Amino acid sequence: MANECSICLSSFKEPVSIPCASPDLTYLPKKYHEFVVPNVRRVYVDATRQPNLQSLQKSLQLSKSKIQKLERDQEVLLQQCERHMAAAHAQAEGERAARETAAKLLQTIHDMEHEFRTVTTQAEDRIKVLEAGTENLHIKYEDLKYRYSKRKARHEYAPDVSKSI
Repeated sequence: MANECSICLSSFKEPVSIPCASPDLTYLPKKYHEFVVPNVRRVYVDATRQPNLQSLQKSLQLSKSKIQKLERDQEVLLQQCERHMAAAHAQAEGERAARETAAKLLQTIHDMEHEFRTVTTQAEDRIKVLEAGTENLHIKYEDLKYRYSKRKARHEYAPDVSKSI
């Protein structure tokens, strides 16, 4: 009876005990066994079996080496994580700076477009003034040309007064 489970009545393979030190369930009717479930299980250590000291030392050394390897791996992973976080932070800062630069450039473009429209309007106004001035000068030129031709004609047909005297 000592090599059987008091809950399921099967032979021990890796036996456990109930942490609350419940009484042996052999005295409990079978129909209630399914309702008795321990919340926490502890590993049952058979005191009659004495493990080999060398195998325990070997197992301990293997466990220590695994722990050291896991600690090294954890350190490497933490370093990589920190490196990637620093790179992500630098990337975010670069993106922020690029967005600020882009915003400034867009503002500069907007200001330059406004200035271009202002200068263009002023230039068009000056061109209109110059065209009007050119038209006035052209009219004056035609008038002077006409008056010159009249005077020239008058001088050609007029007798030379200086010769007759």
